[in-house]
Amino acid sequence: MKSILLKPYKEVTTEAVLLDLEADAKKHVGLWVDMNNNQERKYVKDKAALGKSLLKKLDRSRIDQKAAHGVMLDTEADTLALRIKDIISPYTILIDLHADEQKEIRDKTKAREEAKNTAFEKERDHDYALLMNDRAMLEKKEAEEAKFIYESNLKKEAAAKAVLEASEKIAQAKRCEAAEDARRLANTKHVRSVNAEALDSLCLIEGVSIELGKEIVKAIARNQIKNISIKY
Repeated sequence: MKSILLKPYKEVTTEAVLLDLEADAKKHVGLWVDMNNNQERKYVKDKAALGKSLLKKLDRSRIDQKAAHGVMLDTEADTLALRIKDIISPYTILIDLHADEQKEIRDKTKAREEAKNTAFEKERDHDYALLMNDRAMLEKKEAEEAKFIYESNLKKEAAAKAVLEASEKIAQAKRCEAAEDARRLANTKHVRSVNAEALDSLCLIEGVSIELGKEIVKAIARNQIKNISIKY
């Protein structure tokens, strides 16, 4: 094949190098390797890296020399870039397929992790809700127990107060009854003492016996003798 390389690009590569690379690329058309095998993947990437390096040099050279060579330089560069891309296509195809596979694996792994995290969060939220419900029920139970104890204490205090008041009333009634009994007893003793003195005085009268005197005192005490009374 006749060289079509312009002089500015001969510093990037030569026609002979391109022909050798193209011949080697033809041998690898339809190449298939296990891209998960480190050595085989390195072989493919090294092959592709050579062509990619040439493309970078080509772009750099085109930018640096475009002002001097114009449109013809761009045309030559496009043709050269196309040849280099064809040379590395057996390898870039494998690299791109492997990259897609790895991306699919990462996406599936990410999806599984997200699903796992979602499930974990749902379970955690469910457990938290159960915990909050249990806590709310416990707090409600504690509040009800506290209320029951408080009301029970109030009832006990009220009952104790009622018993105390009743006891005090009974004691007061007994004290009043005892005082009344004492008053009556004292009054009875006093009446008897006064009556005895009156009887003694009557018995001093000639002709008044003790029995008669007692009858007279009784009659006076019972208000049976008008205008006469005993001062107690």
